[in-house]
Amino acid sequence: MVPLSVLTAVLKSEPTIATVFPAGFTSLNIIFAVLFLIEYCVPVWVRGENPRYSGFRGKLRYALRPTSIVDLVSTVALWIGLMT
Repeated sequence: MVPLSVLTAVLKSEPTIATVFPAGFTSLNIIFAVLFLIEYCVPVWVRGENPRYSGFRGKLRYALRPTSIVDLVSTVALWIGLMT
């Protein structure tokens, strides 16, 4: 999914392509934003099944891991980009 998102961003940066299909790029960005959000939320939710990450504090501990923070920041940045 990440390579497709990067490819979309690269193609959108080319003016001749971006002017032909502007609504398509917006739609793709929304789809990627939703998928990345799901990709972030599902592991945080499912980690509760692991005794190490059970309960709210366990899920918070998982969400505060460096890799989870990177996922969250990239997802939030994508949503901010959509709203501007």
